[in-house]
Amino acid sequence: MNHRLALLSLALLSGLLTLGGCAGGTLAVRSTGEEAAELTGNFTTAVYSYDDLNNLDVLLIEGEPESPTQAVHIRMYWQPRAGRTPIDVRATNATINYVVFTGQGAGVYSGAGFLFPKNNPGGGTFTASLRSTAVRLLDASGNFADRLGRADATGSFSAKRDDDATQRLLRTVEVYLRNQLGYPRFVMAR
Repeated sequence: MNHRLALLSLALLSGLLTLGGCAGGTLAVRSTGEEAAELTGNFTTAVYSYDDLNNLDVLLIEGEPESPTQAVHIRMYWQPRAGRTPIDVRATNATINYVVFTGQGAGVYSGAGFLFPKNNPGGGTFTASLRSTAVRLLDASGNFADRLGRADATGSFSAKRDDDATQRLLRTVEVYLRNQLGYPRFVMAR
């Protein structure tokens, strides 16, 4: 009996560690204008898809995927290499769409910046930080109030690799965004 209980406990602990992981992250968007406005997202859903060293998509969601409060789509186009990639404030290797849902509408802050991987993509978990990422409101529903203007997005995340879930959740967020805006904003098809 004790042997079975020990095996069951070990199996449950192993399952929790595998499922729970450390996926998630925090990003902040800070106004670069005269008014000091800030928006912070604490993302509990974090997935990514990967097709080679130079292309990956990360999706971060705050709230339920069917009705998120915020969603971030990051696309990395090339991976920086230590000692080979010059770091310049004008350099970019990623684009970002930071979507804010208000319940009655939505706003999409878009831009480009630098994604610093903390490990090589392709494995079970991808960890990175986002720096020097200039964004501004590029699309919004009529009742969305832009309190940020031009802004800078920073933060870090750890995302679980799930190519299918990433594409499925991108479509889910896209449909929710389309319903808030009244027209399609972005299409993510592979």
